Amino acid sequence: MALSSPVACRPLTLLVVVVCAAALLRTVAGVAVDCSSLPSGFYCLSPSAYLWCYGQSQGAAGSCASPLVCKCGLTTENPCGWQTSTITPCYGAPGDYINTNGQTTKPLPIDDPSTDSSSAPAPSQPLYVLNRTNHLPLVIKLSPSSWRTQLSTLMAQAFYDDPNLYTPASSGYQCSFHPPPSYDHNPTQMWIARPEATTTISFTPDVTIRLPDKYAGLFLAYAMDQYGLNPSMLLGLAAKESFMPVIFNENDNSYFIVNDAKAHYDCYSATKEGLCTDLNKDGPFQVETGGMSSDVSSIAYRFYAGSLGTPKASRTPRYLTDNEFMTMPGFRAFHDSYTLDMPRAVVLTALDFHFRHNILLSMKRIGLYDALARRTTRASKDSLEFATAMYAYNRGVFDTQITTMLAGCTPTADPVTCGLDGYGGHTANIRDACLLLDLAPSSQLYDYGVTLADVNYFLDKLESTYPYDSVSGFHPSIDWAEIRADATEAFGLLQAYRKQRHPTGDSTPVISFRYDWRALLSVVRMRLPPREYLVGPSVQNYVNFWGNQLAPTLGPYVSPASFPVSFCSLPGGEVNLCSGNTETTDPCIANPLSDVCVTQCVRSAAACHTAMGSCLIASTAASQCACYTPYCACLQSACGAAFGAAQKLALSSCSSCAL
Repeated sequence: MALSSPVACRPLTLLVVVVCAAALLRTVAGVAVDCSSLPSGFYCLSPSAYLWCYGQSQGAAGSCASPLVCKCGLTTENPCGWQTSTITPCYGAPGDYINTNGQTTKPLPIDDPSTDSSSAPAPSQPLYVLNRTNHLPLVIKLSPSSWRTQLSTLMAQAFYDDPNLYTPASSGYQCSFHPPPSYDHNPTQMWIARPEATTTISFTPDVTIRLPDKYAGLFLAYAMDQYGLNPSMLLGLAAKESFMPVIFNENDNSYFIVNDAKAHYDCYSATKEGLCTDLNKDGPFQVETGGMSSDVSSIAYRFYAGSLGTPKASRTPRYLTDNEFMTMPGFRAFHDSYTLDMPRAVVLTALDFHFRHNILLSMKRIGLYDALARRTTRASKDSLEFATAMYAYNRGVFDTQITTMLAGCTPTADPVTCGLDGYGGHTANIRDACLLLDLAPSSQLYDYGVTLADVNYFLDKLESTYPYDSVSGFHPSIDWAEIRADATEAFGLLQAYRKQRHPTGDSTPVISFRYDWRALLSVVRMRLPPREYLVGPSVQNYVNFWGNQLAPTLGPYVSPASFPVSFCSLPGGEVNLCSGNTETTDPCIANPLSDVCVTQCVRSAAACHTAMGSCLIASTAASQCACYTPYCACLQSACGAAFGAAQKLALSSCSSCAL
């Protein structure tokens, strides 16, 4: 939330039209409505207006932007939809339960729709999975069997220690969602500026940007190499939302915002340094409960809201809707366990952007794919993708105004002037902070010592954000003991190199944040699960809302042929693209026999089922088995490697196909 602007605020949740937290209401058209006595959900008062009740006495009023309409008397899903769309569940018509006068006109449904929160689906239940976008940069991809040799190869490269590898962003650059072009051929160095210049953020002049503490830099590097996010963009977002990395230039008297280089930054301390303000306890990036519920619902196998006493090996993800998660008892405390913890807050926001970026690029109707295609330069494409992502972060992925803005944004226009600014100069302020960082000279880049204790702290925090031992269909068991052993060994190799090349006289062994941290991080990432797929009922709701038409998949930002070493992947990627392989966007290619993929295969082969049904109807009982031969051939074509397991799920005992 922008601190100095009374009109700047994040959406309360991912809705078409939202209201600021300050606009929570007790009344509808002046008539009191006590939401505490009503089931949680969205009550359409008319075809355009609704009241959101979420377990508190106060509800939130909102409206649907034309051409969308409010369709249901009560629903737990987004209440605004196209005239031809279907919302499930949907109870009654607008005004049936609460009308514009605040009156209840019909008895409420006997079953409270907000309580329908079953556990994880059984293996035989279909589970919607959205393929991932490949429109990402390239990063180092080490192999568990040869990482020591590969690490030595990296350290021997001329670029590894070259201070001249960095160049400030060029003319025409207007910030980017992904790392700027200077990173295209930089596999190992970490560039976060400590600028001497100042800027204005939310009408507050003469401020500058600093890392709050040294640990924040470690997690910004993880966000970059696991999800392809520009660290300057993330710091700019935090500057706009909470002023977390912001300090008055005249008060800048230490390397970080904290005075003690070993201290952890605390925004909530009475003696805190800097300008951080978080009255709502939504963290440095102001991830509110509504926004987080969408993250948890869309990437359920990266979050666990159950009892921490349950061993990781006994946990299973719950694939629920965002509103089901948000109305769960204890969700606010679960939210706070991320937002009030700086490292976990960075990971949460990386996952949030991963979710939004995939929706924006996947759904053709949104218009980002077509708008990018109309632009001819890297800078203009980067600027548009950045502004679109910032707008979606500020206004949500259901805001239909984005389609008009993208359609009307000419190839050379500034996306901010096309309307992609959000509330209170949101995108413009983030861009100003981002440019302050990405335009800084090499002499103003952070470089500090990282100790083995810092590495272990990083791993402890990172492990806490991977709450499952393994997840069927998505990743096998994560061996954290092996990750720690590899990281310790890699630290020793890097520290020996650093001590030999750049002796500091410090009695505590350290590696360089600027030159070594990403290399060590690549050893950690080597055994982590790949970047996540969007999965579950909320994801299907988003896809249905935007018309089900997927955009073509855009490829990597950089050709693997131009990458400076022969081992690379997309951020969080599974395969080495620099050895001639290709990255798949389909989880069922990597693990075709998982429960998720088998059921997805059977569901997606709709034409096979239709033809099979017609054959059975037209056949006699004695000849029905002959229908299975073409059915099996159809399934084999549709499902590929999942075919054998799909048969077991879909075919009857009289099948003539070999199992």
